[in-house]
Amino acid sequence: MKIFAFNIILQLLVVNTCIAQRNNVEGFLTDFPALNMRIDGQNEAHLLMGKPADCAHCEVYDLSSDFPKQEYFEISPYDFSLNNLTLAKFRYPNINGMGMQVSIKEELFDTTAIDLKPRIQLTGSESQNTDQHATSIAVQIAGAGNSDRTGLGVAPQAFVSSSSFYDLRPDDNSIFRNRGISVQNHSYGTKIENQYGELAAAYDAQTYELKELVHVFSSGNSGLEASEEGTYAGIAGFANLTGNFKMSKNTLSVGALNAVEQVIGRSSKGPAYDGRVKPELVAYALNGTSDAAALVSGTALLLQQHYKQKKGMLPRSDLIRAVLIAGANDVHLPGVDFATGYGSLNASSGLDILEEGGYVEASVSGKEVFRQPISIPQGATKLRMALSWIDLPAGVGAASALIHDLDLRLISPSGNTVMPWILNAEATEQSLNAPATRGEDHLNNNEFISIQDLEPGVYTIEVRGAISEGISQAFAVAYTFSQSENFEWEYPRTTDALVTGNQIYVRWDSTLSQNTADLEYNLNNTGWQTLKTGLDLNTGYELVDFTGISGFVNLRMRSSTSIFETGVFTVGPELTPKVEFNCDEDFMLSWPEVSNADGYEVLRLDEGELKQIDFVSDTVYVFNKERFDNSYFSVKPYFQNQAGPSGVTLDYTRQGVSCYFTSFFGFLDDLLAARLSLDLSKAIGIREVLFRQYLAGQTRIIGRFEPPFTNLSLQFSDTILPEGEVLYDAVIVLEDGSEIETNSVSFFLPFKNDLYAYPNPLRRGDELKLLSRGDNLKISVYDLQGRQVFNEMLLRINDRLELPFESAGIYLIEVFRNDKPITVKKIVVY
Repeated sequence: MKIFAFNIILQLLVVNTCIAQRNNVEGFLTDFPALNMRIDGQNEAHLLMGKPADCAHCEVYDLSSDFPKQEYFEISPYDFSLNNLTLAKFRYPNINGMGMQVSIKEELFDTTAIDLKPRIQLTGSESQNTDQHATSIAVQIAGAGNSDRTGLGVAPQAFVSSSSFYDLRPDDNSIFRNRGISVQNHSYGTKIENQYGELAAAYDAQTYELKELVHVFSSGNSGLEASEEGTYAGIAGFANLTGNFKMSKNTLSVGALNAVEQVIGRSSKGPAYDGRVKPELVAYALNGTSDAAALVSGTALLLQQHYKQKKGMLPRSDLIRAVLIAGANDVHLPGVDFATGYGSLNASSGLDILEEGGYVEASVSGKEVFRQPISIPQGATKLRMALSWIDLPAGVGAASALIHDLDLRLISPSGNTVMPWILNAEATEQSLNAPATRGEDHLNNNEFISIQDLEPGVYTIEVRGAISEGISQAFAVAYTFSQSENFEWEYPRTTDALVTGNQIYVRWDSTLSQNTADLEYNLNNTGWQTLKTGLDLNTGYELVDFTGISGFVNLRMRSSTSIFETGVFTVGPELTPKVEFNCDEDFMLSWPEVSNADGYEVLRLDEGELKQIDFVSDTVYVFNKERFDNSYFSVKPYFQNQAGPSGVTLDYTRQGVSCYFTSFFGFLDDLLAARLSLDLSKAIGIREVLFRQYLAGQTRIIGRFEPPFTNLSLQFSDTILPEGEVLYDAVIVLEDGSEIETNSVSFFLPFKNDLYAYPNPLRRGDELKLLSRGDNLKISVYDLQGRQVFNEMLLRINDRLELPFESAGIYLIEVFRNDKPITVKKIVVY
């Protein structure tokens, strides 16, 4: 990922008295401070914002050419199991983003990437610059997994489009309406900002108008820094989201966790400028909060698809927010905090809420109170409930962004009232670090309740209006709970294929009262063996080394009273095929033999999807080009009819392999020999290999090689070199008698009493190159006045001389053998 420097001026959307000036961009062109965009991955930049004198609320950005610093930090390996994305794929295999469309607002992703083709639908608002960061984000959201296993995204069947972030304003509403775009991802940032500016208001206004549209922002990678403005100025580690647009309330901002659910220090934290909870969620990140936002965007697509399949229409964005918050896992501090918001993304739990109907969509007017009973069964525990609504945009510069206030309460079966979690937003480090308490929330348009110990019976959800009479406010409430004394494996499951040689976190969810158990595994039905003893089940994960393991595997957690098994999954290598030959009619792929594999699935990329073309037990496959006109192929091992890890997909036409060979080349050495080398791509099916010399219309076989070959690189030295030009090639004779000819290489040797000097003309200071027989010729160099300027004995075929030419002109090279002059060469020096 790289930083871009821009030299343009952008007028931001005006949502107040400056609307009349919106179309008069030229009127804003004056001198303003500079802005450097940053991608919220590994790079940081700083923003300075200026406002034209004729409009106190208008903001114009001058994107300068200064390159900001780069900041790197270590994060755990690629892992989609943390946020239960792999579990979601296991539970809901048909919820894959099909029919949904996401927009990536930044630079343009690689439109040739095989993980995205042919699901790209550009709108015309994309940047002209292609960038790897944008490609990575697009693939994490909607990659089809065609390139390799890491190319599989959260919503692999979703369509993707792009919008340039050269303009920070929201895209025109018509683009979202006409193209059916329901999620837009924003994995970039500017400087730390703490105010409700035009951009924040603009994104809130757009979401208020397009109520199904979900905007997802990365929180930023400035989590260790302090704001220079606003209420929280000077407090390091808080209120450092990177960009005014991230102060919006109808959107989502996302921070970053590592693979063991620890907050990454550089992940930008809340509160928002007015004390609101930011970021709302956190997720696993490989390269910073950019990746975390991508996972939430992909999950939002899955939730939208699931709802649409059930209801026939897209859900409102407040329901998506409520489901994501209610379904999240509590991490860091209990309840809610300014580092992780309402918790860590749990894609599977969110889909469960929609599947089980754990949500309410309703509205209240004025001071009306909405009530909804829900039944909590015996043995339930860990209830999470979220209220969200789409609020009107506030005025630019408002002290508080909230306009319509709603209040959530939960009444227990015994009549107790449970209030939402609230945070102390006072501008001190101690207050911002304080644990959440319960109370009325009059800041956020998301409110959250969680209860650890539940009494069974009927609870009542209450949503109280605190808005003006006659005004109606729609809202969504989502809730979920767990069952006590329950254990569930989250990863791996039977649809997962692990890669041999990797250390991988296995994950589970436990509400068992017994807190310890032993982890065991069974490889290829050879019997159960202990991996770890006395594991703390409350951690929910354990790092397991799968080095040297290949085949089908089963894990189980065994306590003194119960056993919980994963079901059979596979562990194997990620195969990379090799092109053995590439002939006119056929080509061959090979791959290493996989221990305990029953066979191999051979796949071809066809219409954006890898499809099986054969299943074989061998480790080579010959393809007929008339049958297989596509050039992308992959191989996957199988164990007891269960797929192993996806392999690397390669384009066989770009591997530098010809028909049975990869290269034939030669060079002249100083012993006056032509050194020839042929690198075969495969020895199978070869009867013999012949090296040939062509001279004066005559062909001579100078070398013959027959299998078995000790290696695939064959060498031959021809020491009988003629004077003049000579050509060489090789011919590969196959077992069926057919012949494959290589390219030819040629050499030119001067005659015995001659040499060639080049370049000619020669620039002073450059080397003069001499080609001769290299057998004790002597040269002397003279200027036209007869003065000797150089002499040398030539002992090599190729000599390079740096001659002391004092001036331009014509020089003579006289050649001697045994002190007798044999020829004279003329060179021009300039």
